[in-house]
Amino acid sequence: MSRKDVVKGVVDYFNGEQWNTFITGHLMEPKEEIYHAHVYVDTSIHPDSLMKVMEGYFKAKGWDLDRKIDLTSPKPNVAGLHGIHPFGMPHFDFFFRFNPNAVLEPMPPTAKEAEHGSNLLSWGKSYQDNFLSKFNFKCVGPREEKEIRNYFLSRHWKKTLEYTVDDNVTHCHGYVEINFDPKILELLANEALAKIGWTVEKVVPCVFDVHGEYRGKIVYLIGNPEKMFDIGWVYNPNVTIKPSEDVWVLGTPGFDLWTWPMYDKVLADGNFQPLTDDEVKEVVAAFK
Repeated sequence: MSRKDVVKGVVDYFNGEQWNTFITGHLMEPKEEIYHAHVYVDTSIHPDSLMKVMEGYFKAKGWDLDRKIDLTSPKPNVAGLHGIHPFGMPHFDFFFRFNPNAVLEPMPPTAKEAEHGSNLLSWGKSYQDNFLSKFNFKCVGPREEKEIRNYFLSRHWKKTLEYTVDDNVTHCHGYVEINFDPKILELLANEALAKIGWTVEKVVPCVFDVHGEYRGKIVYLIGNPEKMFDIGWVYNPNVTIKPSEDVWVLGTPGFDLWTWPMYDKVLADGNFQPLTDDEVKEVVAAFK
């Protein structure tokens, strides 16, 4: 394939159906507030180049990103541009797997690396309202409030923060069991973070896949330090709050840690090809 065809393939994707459905029907959904979205693609383009193109695309459209993009891998064979946040819009993740026959194209929805039979998903207020309606949350009184505040003095909470800033970790989930509305957990977590000087820029309620089952989480976009982490929660009517002792996805009880070795393995297993600086400029020029 010629370099001209490679450049054209990248431009064609951003002018294509999946991406434009994402922009108009998910990122800019007019009917309700959207909290988060996932896009899944096949590609042979190096993620460093994809990151430059992504930044250039939003700048060209007048929607500059207000945070850095994180490179990460959530599971085998899949890596991603994580935490993409155009100013004033929902943040989203752009996940990819290596395909030597694809420049940049939608991942087949039936692929095992896709999510619940889809290559494009978003979660908004109506989804979250429906998800939370399934749980019989209990009232939080003074005793329960004290228990929750004590959690933010626990070793589990401190480990969540340590993992979040660990140079070997690209993204951290810390897991708890609760019997109350997770909005209360969010508000008291905000207080705990303020006490240590972490600046919360944005918090969104969401869900994520645990072996085919969606569970709740609270996504934190921190400004200082510029990091993201999630508090995952599962409903347990018999406790106010406790650290989860279960393995959820990746093997660490009470946590899921996406690490640089996981990301490096995805890159090592595929022959990802970088774009030159001039090719990136040519691609981005097509968006203006």
